[in-house]
Amino acid sequence: MARAARSIGLFYLKFLFCCRNVGEGAQQPTSSLLTSSHMNLRTTFVVSLSLFSLFSCKEPEVNIDTPDYQLVETEVYSQLTDVLLDSLGFEASEKGKLVFYLGDTLAGEEPWRGEEQLLTPALATRSFSISEVLAQSQHKFIRATDTLRLEPGDVFTSRWLKFTRVRFNTDKTSGFLKVGVYCGNMCSWTDAFYIEKKDGRWRIIKKVNGPVA
Repeated sequence: MARAARSIGLFYLKFLFCCRNVGEGAQQPTSSLLTSSHMNLRTTFVVSLSLFSLFSCKEPEVNIDTPDYQLVETEVYSQLTDVLLDSLGFEASEKGKLVFYLGDTLAGEEPWRGEEQLLTPALATRSFSISEVLAQSQHKFIRATDTLRLEPGDVFTSRWLKFTRVRFNTDKTSGFLKVGVYCGNMCSWTDAFYIEKKDGRWRIIKKVNGPVA
């Protein structure tokens, strides 16, 4: 909409200046001087108004971070957390639950290259409830500020996890997220995942391995 307004404004400015030049090139009768002055004044006003509209026209900012958006985001992690961890090499075991530290916020992220089909406005960091979102997980998650308590069969991984916000397409049927894994001093990596929803369930369609520190 803003680009169209700018294009129209530029076209109109060219038209006005062309008309004005043509008028100045012709000899005007003395009786038309008053009318000419009036036309010049009106032209100046219209040009000023057009310039104001041209340079003040901005794209409106759209807030996509709505409760409905966050609800779908929560659904993604409720369904995909174990699958994400499997792809990172942390497979569930019948012997006991793997235990991770997990940040209770979803980190805000800027778009990656190649995300043209996904919503591009920046998403701010937001909190989420680990117990509610991951209640059905086969793994166990604790916050860094909580006391580590292991039950018989639990296996502490010594790994810290960090999830990011999910960047969706317009109809929220595909998305993009990242998972960071921290394993100590100078030991970490972050992998990216493209996901899609099919038959009511989210699934991973592509994994992009990130750099390892």
